[in-house]
Amino acid sequence: MGWSSEHEGLRLLVEYARWPATAKREEYEHRNLSFTIQDGEQRAVATGTFVEWEFNFPPENWVEDNSRAGVPLMHWFVECADGWNQGSYEAAECVRTFWPYKDDDSPFNFGNVVMFDRLEIDAKTKSHSAAVWVLINRLISRQFLERRRKYNRAAIILIKPFPLEYEGKVTKENRAAFERRRAAMIRHYRSRLGAQLLDDYSPDRWMWIDTGCPIKPRKLRRKGARKNRSAAHIIA
Repeated sequence: MGWSSEHEGLRLLVEYARWPATAKREEYEHRNLSFTIQDGEQRAVATGTFVEWEFNFPPENWVEDNSRAGVPLMHWFVECADGWNQGSYEAAECVRTFWPYKDDDSPFNFGNVVMFDRLEIDAKTKSHSAAVWVLINRLISRQFLERRRKYNRAAIILIKPFPLEYEGKVTKENRAAFERRRAAMIRHYRSRLGAQLLDDYSPDRWMWIDTGCPIKPRKLRRKGARKNRSAAHIIA
């Protein structure tokens, strides 16, 4: 499945898979959404990927353990995400850390959990760079912020700013340059996407886009924030 949109001479192409038929869905399901933004010569100006996780509220007769029926337990989400890939596992641990299960409330009660997994931009002009962000925001709005029942389709959108040029290459010698680059990305995502840091002390600098979910992330103590370590991949 897919759709497209245009802005200032650039074209956004979005592709994603259908969810499985309801009767075949697991308790937690995920799907990837990929996009490309092309110029008039069909050169890729930007590419990216989102991973979307959904809880399916199985009826009691579908599961052996009835305590799981209709209850999005966070440890099961982490287990399912861990079975898919490392990035999803780390995002799930982030959700469990900042949105702990409390008073029968879970973000999955209000929508899906989405990770902005990867982004690479190669704009040659300022106008194209600006147009790219218009199209990315349009994608997020259409794909994840449209109302579904009472709430938006996405309860949480996570972003982990990590410059790809440093992937697997952060050393003691280049740590300062890496931190400056990452700080610039954080400012960029705050300006372009309205993203916010989940915690000022978290070493992994997870960010989130507030979609209007009634459950807001908790603030961690500095000691506790050190426990949340992860590695998603974003480049500006």
